Amino acid sequence: MQGKMDPPKPPLLTENGNLEVLTHDQAVTWKDILEREKALPKPNKKPSEELINQLKAIKLEKKSFLESLRPEQAQALRGNGNKPKNPPKQKKKIDNVDEAVLAALGDYSIKNEGSVIELVDIGINIQSRYKRDDIEKTLVRSGAAGVTRVILTGCSLKSSGEGIELCQAWYGADDSNAGKFPYNKYTSTKVRVYATVGVHPHDAKELANETKVFDDKLELVRKIASSPYCVSLGECGLDYDRMFSPMETQKRAFECQVALACELKKPLFVHLRERDADKGEPLGALEHALEIFAKFGCSLDPSKVCFHCFTGDLTTLKALSEKGFCIGFTGFVGMKKRGGHLIQALSDDSVIPLDRVMIETDTPFMKPDKHWFPDATCIKKSGNNEPAAMPAICRALASAYGMGKYSAHEVGVATTQNSMKFFGLDQVDENILGTGAAP
Repeated sequence: MQGKMDPPKPPLLTENGNLEVLTHDQAVTWKDILEREKALPKPNKKPSEELINQLKAIKLEKKSFLESLRPEQAQALRGNGNKPKNPPKQKKKIDNVDEAVLAALGDYSIKNEGSVIELVDIGINIQSRYKRDDIEKTLVRSGAAGVTRVILTGCSLKSSGEGIELCQAWYGADDSNAGKFPYNKYTSTKVRVYATVGVHPHDAKELANETKVFDDKLELVRKIASSPYCVSLGECGLDYDRMFSPMETQKRAFECQVALACELKKPLFVHLRERDADKGEPLGALEHALEIFAKFGCSLDPSKVCFHCFTGDLTTLKALSEKGFCIGFTGFVGMKKRGGHLIQALSDDSVIPLDRVMIETDTPFMKPDKHWFPDATCIKKSGNNEPAAMPAICRALASAYGMGKYSAHEVGVATTQNSMKFFGLDQVDENILGTGAAP
């Protein structure tokens, strides 16, 4: 309204230099990056190749993290003792979804003889990171690119609850969060939105400590997961690389969520990461995960367990495949440098059967290399990954899997069928919309 003054914005930086608008996980991640950067020796005139590679890796990690933030967050962090001498040019921000962009995304969708192959993005993180208008624009672009189903990843009690709230608002089932999330937009976009509910190993301290599980918190997970919009338990698992929660705490939190998935007969969406080789010897993340699964015997169907955002090596991929688990691949398969080992591993399509493969963006992370995107889609110039990038991931996987044994549309059809079956999406649609297969 004209003449009305906006309320003053809170200062971005607190007295101790932390960014107020960062989530707890973001603040811990940023601090971890800076501490590892500080621990590196200062390069002399002829630094070793190892040090050069470490410095490059840290620089890339900082850049990736900053690009995942909102502009004001990133700018404040850069200004907090990390402001570059020559500030980078402002990246083009997509403020409006115009017809030209939507048309370009439609042209880039996966097709077979002119018909669009609808894709399912099994993992995106937007409910706690994006504002209402940005969520709507993201999902509108998603639909234009033929990505007609997306699953919001619950990583904490807060984000799990917000995922359900976004779904309720999106379908017009509850207007109590209409100011926070897009309201009643399914009818105009036909993009179907679902959610997983769980606690990520980084936030395992919410659910347990090293000696016990917090029953009240587990009951809250159970309550949120009872929503008809919840299609899976997770993201839960083990992360021995960053160790934001102690190992035993992670194991307890993971085990109680596996038990809950069995009880509720829900699929399980798993995060698994071993300690990076440059930090020391492996700590046994895979072995510990398998030990936890073994406790549940036949109650846990391996075909209902998906190890999402897989970035591991050939040995781990083979081990998971041999157990009958499903795998979720992201834009990592479209990163020539970072994902080269995985691209090589997938050259042998017998490593993991195509009927146990799904694809995801892990928005706003894991964006494939720029060459996968036409300029007109405006994805190439944006900093973040998004569901509309799924055609790129589908094409990248098709290129890597069996060295191009299957076409992109064949991979698209297979992964969509796999996702529909794994999460039981036809039945979920029946429950929330009164319809079965997509009209």
